[in-house]
Amino acid sequence: NEVTSIAAYEESIKQLELQGGAYEPALSQELLSLANVYQTQNDHIKALEYLNQALHINRVNSGLFNLEQERIIESKISSHIALGEINDADVQQQYLFYLKRKAFGDDSIELIPALNRYAEWNIYAFDSRLVTNPMFGITSSSNTFPVNATNNLIVEEEFRNTRLVDAQFIYRTIIDILLNNYGSSDSRLLAVEKKLALTNYFFATNLDMSSNAISNGNFSSQALNSSQEFYNMSRVSTNSLGFRHGREALERHLNLLLRLNT
Repeated sequence: NEVTSIAAYEESIKQLELQGGAYEPALSQELLSLANVYQTQNDHIKALEYLNQALHINRVNSGLFNLEQERIIESKISSHIALGEINDADVQQQYLFYLKRKAFGDDSIELIPALNRYAEWNIYAFDSRLVTNPMFGITSSSNTFPVNATNNLIVEEEFRNTRLVDAQFIYRTIIDILLNNYGSSDSRLLAVEKKLALTNYFFATNLDMSSNAISNGNFSSQALNSSQEFYNMSRVSTNSLGFRHGREALERHLNLLLRLNT
């Protein structure tokens, strides 16, 4: 059981410290495993204590920018989200993405998975204004990240809006990488152009219009499951920047579909 697991990990950690000192490399994995047990018990404050210790030991042994720390950072992100600490989770997401950029370069194909994940995070953070209690039937707009904490804090609009703009930039970056490496007939462009169009829809209905678009809760992750509501274009000004960019993305999406099917 979990109590036995905690006791076993604590004993293992104690022995490793006695044998190898406070910075014994193997401690990092044991501390991560112990933190994960606390996460299953929803004791995320305790989990973060062990995760921070694991991260420190990892960096002492493997360097500040090593990719081995990814699992620890991802666990920290999960605990911050569970505690409703979206800003703290965002700091960790930014650092994780920075590690990937440093390892692979800004224009490399290898960076695309990290770009996709970071774009999803930005959409998720944009959606974090909502109090996502499971009893209300609200689910996250992202398949990668869990539903926000029940008592999640209201996130400042400037933070949310910046996350949305960042998502747009990331999707454009992915498109540029694919175009530069594989040309305009690469089938992966279809999905990215669609995602870019959706972020521009969010932009048009939340940032380009009056503040009522946000205060009335027009954006909801529920809308992703309701095409009739989601594509209610009467809410969008055809002169808006988001509308124009979204239309251009959808036109490129359609043209690519036509090329691939001819």
